[in-house]
Amino acid sequence: MWYGVSTIVGRFINLFTTPIIGILATAIQGQQGSLYAAIAFLNIVFTFGMETTFFRFARDENPDKVFNIATSTIIAIGLPLATLLILFKDGVSTLLSVPNNPHLVILATTIILIDAIASMSFARLRLNSRPRKFAFIKIVAVLLNVFFVFFFIKICPWIKVNGYLPNIMQHFHLEEDALTYILFSNIVASGVALFFLIPDFRGFKFQLEKKLLSQMLFYTLPLVIVGLGGMINDMFDKLMLPQLLDGTLEYRNTQTGIYVQNFKLAALLIIFTQAFRMGAEPFFIKESTEKNAPLTYARIMNLFVIVCCVGMLTVLLFYDIWKLYIRADLHPERTEGFMIVPILLFAKILYGIYYNLSVWFKLENKTHIGAIITLVGAAITLIFNIIFIPLWGYIACAWASLACYGFMVIASYLLGQKYYPVPYNVKKILVYLLISFTIYFVHQYFVPAIDSIFLRIISGIAFMIVFIVFALLYDRKEFAALPLIGRYLK
Repeated sequence: MWYGVSTIVGRFINLFTTPIIGILATAIQGQQGSLYAAIAFLNIVFTFGMETTFFRFARDENPDKVFNIATSTIIAIGLPLATLLILFKDGVSTLLSVPNNPHLVILATTIILIDAIASMSFARLRLNSRPRKFAFIKIVAVLLNVFFVFFFIKICPWIKVNGYLPNIMQHFHLEEDALTYILFSNIVASGVALFFLIPDFRGFKFQLEKKLLSQMLFYTLPLVIVGLGGMINDMFDKLMLPQLLDGTLEYRNTQTGIYVQNFKLAALLIIFTQAFRMGAEPFFIKESTEKNAPLTYARIMNLFVIVCCVGMLTVLLFYDIWKLYIRADLHPERTEGFMIVPILLFAKILYGIYYNLSVWFKLENKTHIGAIITLVGAAITLIFNIIFIPLWGYIACAWASLACYGFMVIASYLLGQKYYPVPYNVKKILVYLLISFTIYFVHQYFVPAIDSIFLRIISGIAFMIVFIVFALLYDRKEFAALPLIGRYLK
């Protein structure tokens, strides 16, 4: 429970960095998006799937020994890779659309290396059932990151404008060094987290025992491949976009920034899905038995789709609020990208559906099929983006994401019904999605005629109520079985 809570709370707190950083130029947002996409991608390589591998082998071997080997592997892989990135920082900075700023590659590499080393200690806390310390460190790190971002982006410019600390503030240049300050804030947060984890390294020694290491590497290699495939599906478009677009570097970074900022609106759906998994899933799983487990999974899917539709409409019906969140009031060009938000939200819903569908290959020990599905999805993403980004710009990234997750859902569903049949109510799922998009399009038809922002928000609330009432009536029996609201529907 604490692990899930810390994740959701951390994500929620981290949301505050978007409007803070959002005051910066859209081109800077694009560069930041590319940098952090690279960080996320390289995190998979640096950690090398050792967290999951640690949990698997700690069951049968000495946990301390497995921890030593896993951590040693990360160090053995991470230090040479970090050295290479730093040695070739000029070329890497060009690939990341931040030419003439090789120091950013050094800062980003530092973040990756710190987080990779810390990952095993976080895994050890989970294995040893120490959720409070885990949650404390995670939340403190997020709070520190938000604080320092706020300090550099908001407080320091105020100090400089008012003439305070002139000898120090003469060296402060926000627009020129914004990415430096953002990455430095992340380094401080990650460094403090690692500092708190130092006691958990007590007894650690560099150890690469050949027999056990080979078994662990054999187990983890598919996880790395799948992880990289999943990251291609989710993040790689932010790296490809500035490379495949035509025009000046400023234009390409600006287009990437528009995409990144609107992508953040679609990513808000993750909060809804994680909250659902923490709340509804434990309730149903607790009630399930081996006999009715497939029916339980089908019920979970229905409610999951409903929650996702509510999350999607929360973004789509209240864009007047959310465009302030991405600071489109200061940078109006960002509103151009709102057209991709419905596409990205639908793609995120499909990814969530795929996550729920994937239970079959975990239960049937056919994870290799899941790996193949993920890799084919990654291939779809790459091919689609390579072909269509030069033609459509960032719109291609949204459609590529939808095509990728659409394939993964269809493939997983068809194969799942063969190996582990679950009576998913496909008709009901499609009805909810159709009603959600119908409500959105009807709302969009009326909104242009309403001048008052207040009235547009009221109309959004009214349309949201329409969907919720429809869901409660359409699935009355299902909701009646839930605690809290169930007694009102019986």
